[in-house]
Amino acid sequence: MFTGLNFIFYPKNKLDWLLLFKLTVLFSILFYFAYPNNYFNFPPFIILFFLFLNYYAFKKKRCNKEIYLSLAFAYSTLLYWIYYPCYVYGNIPFLISLIFPFFLGLYLALYPFFYFLFLKFFFKEINILFLSLIAPLFWMSLEIIREFLFSGFSWPELALCFSPYPFFIQIIKYTGSKGISFLIIFLSILSLSDKIYHKFIACLCFLAFIFVNFYLFNLPNNFKNTKYIKMVQGNIEQDKKWDKKYQLETIDKYVKLSRDDDLRKIDLIVWPETALPFYLQEVNELSSRVKSFVKQENVFLVVGAPGYRFVDLKKYYLYNRAYLLSPKGTILDYYEKQKLVPFGEYLPFTFLSSWFSFFYDGVGDFAPGERTAPLVFQNSQVGILICYEIIFSSLVEERIGKGAEVIVNISNDAWFGNTSGPYQHLYLSVLRAVEQNRAVVRCTNSGISAFISPKGKITKKIGLFTSGAISEKVPFIKEKTFFNKYFYYFYNLPFVILIVFFCLFFGRRRFNA
Repeated sequence: MFTGLNFIFYPKNKLDWLLLFKLTVLFSILFYFAYPNNYFNFPPFIILFFLFLNYYAFKKKRCNKEIYLSLAFAYSTLLYWIYYPCYVYGNIPFLISLIFPFFLGLYLALYPFFYFLFLKFFFKEINILFLSLIAPLFWMSLEIIREFLFSGFSWPELALCFSPYPFFIQIIKYTGSKGISFLIIFLSILSLSDKIYHKFIACLCFLAFIFVNFYLFNLPNNFKNTKYIKMVQGNIEQDKKWDKKYQLETIDKYVKLSRDDDLRKIDLIVWPETALPFYLQEVNELSSRVKSFVKQENVFLVVGAPGYRFVDLKKYYLYNRAYLLSPKGTILDYYEKQKLVPFGEYLPFTFLSSWFSFFYDGVGDFAPGERTAPLVFQNSQVGILICYEIIFSSLVEERIGKGAEVIVNISNDAWFGNTSGPYQHLYLSVLRAVEQNRAVVRCTNSGISAFISPKGKITKKIGLFTSGAISEKVPFIKEKTFFNKYFYYFYNLPFVILIVFFCLFFGRRRFNA
């Protein structure tokens, strides 16, 4: 049984520094290369990671402190790129900026550490075949909690490892990305079983997984409604973006790139998040230039810009918006970002404001959006997600539930430089495309901009830190996936099963005692 914190950290045991070093190196390498990055990605490493983690849970008695700290270092390595905006744009010294990914790593490590404790406790209590079914549900529950707790951060979900290879993830339109997590945990536990038929079951399930995904990936497409969409990547430098001296130059660059070929066949143009670093809702020369462009070209435009709304004569709220402009030069509608970036667009703890103002001159003061319905043009509905909103499966499901036939994700990943961050962000968009069977139009300021098919294939893209424009025939789809239809059950059933399991298990132990 658990005996308070003693079971978790064994305070009387000294830290095994050699074991900590070995685990840190091992977990960090497996984590970094299992997930998308700017070098190479090898998804099976994530299964190997869980094989090692499970082994230590099953065989090693007292290594909890070493496991937890090595997991924290592994997550810090995976998300090292968080240091970049702190160091480059936040005026924070390099060594101090490294603290931020480590603190995040300490938090994220709690989830696999709880899984590790779960395995350690139940390994000798229940049959390993049953454990291989209940432990994946426990992990799924942890991933769901992580998506919502403390404003949510579902970035390092396990399915992300496989998203650069879309033929491996087609099944998630039925199971959601958590279905991949279930399989990874299931296979990693059964593979450590001493019984041959357990390993045979694991191999059989893996082969079935490959076959089903291959079959779904090769099903023919039958798109009834398609539209030509063009996206523009301006690659405006961050230090110039908000400088008023460069505002006209920014508009001219986006207009020029938009006109690089014939626009007569284009139904919609997309410019990235805060492509317009001014208030488009105001009547001024800058707004007039943008509206004049869409009138001249007779085209619809989705563009990111800040906005505001007055509550009374003195109080107002700032929003991160995506505007839809008509060919007549009028603002038809707008979307307001719902999920804000903590410490980037707002400070989650107001009592820290004085401390963070010393480090962060650029922390925004935005409010969560109130207008989140799809934007409608030519009788079609466009679901909008700004920046990292695309990583949240629940938000994308909400957009589809409101009728979105395509997803437009506008972002500005210039904050993260040439690191793994933009690559991971791109492939998280791939997961959402497949889950919901929707094309994703991902338009960023500095890359990676891409057209993503409903099967997760990147059909066209613009690389990091280059300017350009690409256009594509994009399908607009009304049908919902199995996962979307039963989303509520997928996100609640694991908790129900676990509660029943815990009640039966501990109730039986108490009765037998």
